[in-house]
Parts: sequence; C-alpha cells; structure tokens
Amino acid sequence: MEKLKGLKLNKSRITSVKFLKDVFVDEKSGVTYTEILELCAVKIESMPGEKSFIRIELWLPSNWNGIFLGLGNSGMAGNIYYRELVKYVKQGYAAANTDLGASKGREYGINNPDVWKDFGWRATHLMTVLGKTVLREYYGKKEDYSYFVGRSTGGQQAFSLMQRFPDDYNGIIAGVPANNRVYLHTYFLWNYVHLHPKNGTALFSDQQITAITNCAVDFFHSRNYGAEYHAALNRKAPIFTRLFGRLSKIMTDMILILLRIWI
Repeated sequence: MEKLKGLKLNKSRITSVKFLKDVFVDEKSGVTYTEILELCAVKIESMPGEKSFIRIELWLPSNWNGIFLGLGNSGMAGNIYYRELVKYVKQGYAAANTDLGASKGREYGINNPDVWKDFGWRATHLMTVLGKTVLREYYGKKEDYSYFVGRSTGGQQAFSLMQRFPDDYNGIIAGVPANNRVYLHTYFLWNYVHLHPKNGTALFSDQQITAITNCAVDFFHSRNYGAEYHAALNRKAPIFTRLFGRLSKIMTDMILILLRIWI
C-alpha cells in the first residue's frame, strides 16, 4: 500500500490508502456494511478544471478476479456509492466509483461549466483512467477485462462513455439511462406541480400510494407484464381506461391527477 501513496497522477492526488476487512462504516450516512472481504481502499481527488473537485474511490480486493468494474452513481450524485462498491467487491471485482464532482451541491454548478463538464462525462472518464492506473500499480499487472455498470444517472454515464470513450471498457451495461436531461427534468417538474397544491398539503397518503402501486402492478401483471403497457403508451389504448376504472374504486377524486402524470 505504501507505493500507492507516492504515485503521481495528472491533476489528481491520492488522499488516502487504507486496509479494510470485515466491517466498513460510511461516515457520511452512518450505514455499516459487514462481511467485507480483505481489500485496499484508495481515495483520489481530481481537479482537471479550474473549478473542478472530483472525488473517486477505488476498492482493490485481495481475492481479485482480474476484472476492473466502473460503477455509476445516481440522482445528482455528490457522494460515493458505497452500497455498489460493497456489492461488487464481495464478488471479487476491483471496483471504482466517483461523486461526479458534485459534492459541493447544486449551487456550485451555477455559472460553473467545469462542474457540468465533470458531471456530464469528465469525472467518469477520469475515474476509469485513474482507477486503472492505480490498479495496475497495486497488482503489478493489467486487468483482464473491464466493464461499466450503471443505471439512471449511471445509465447516462454509460451512454457518455459509449459515445466519447468507446475504448475505456470491454463492455457496458446501461440501465434506465437518464440521458435526456431536458425531457427528464421537465417531467419531474410536471409531476411536482400536479402533486403539490399551493396549500402544501399531501395529495396522497402512504397507504394510497401503496394501493395505487399494487393495483397497477396487479393489473399489468395479469396482462403479460409490461408488454401491453408499452403498447398502450404508443397508441393511447383503452387499456388505461380499464386500469383507471379499477383505481376509481380506491379513490375517485384523484383519477384526474393520475391521468395527468401517467399519460
């Protein structure tokens, strides 16, 4: 581990090299992870732009399977996704994750193109390049294969890698990619407006949300899972009329709101 502390990285620096085993506590969230196999945890800070501040963490297990795994983040990022690191390191992968340069909050991105560049693509690419550099120094050899796995914001990261850096990974898994940000956040705003009346009261109780979800899942589960749902979206089929007819037995006054946010 000592040789890593002196490793020179371009516009980046290793801030911590620690040995972990059995238990790991995420200091920020307070979550404790157990059954952690023996590994070396490396923290990196990268400043590729004048106003950049990217955090990267790389976990290197002693029982390494020869594969480097880049892991996507979620939402606005800003934190290291330890749950995913724990999940994959337990399986023998050397895994890396980045906060996408968003740890200083959404306000730091205002009039700061470096943050948008870091969030959009640069942090993920740097996580990959720096992660492989440190991995090769630590193990004394190259990885056999490298893969990237991400969903939502991680899916956006995956799409960006495919377009900009197709040689970074041997394979990429992109789940529910949040790649069309304008459309996506307009949708979020649309839902917020219809679900938050001016008086601030909650439109749906937890019990109602559960009932709505169960009703919809049961309805489509009995109709070839999601296949008919997606077909219905494409042709505005009467199937939604039947679904909302069933939902109206739960709550008649909320159907219009559900129509606005579902269709």
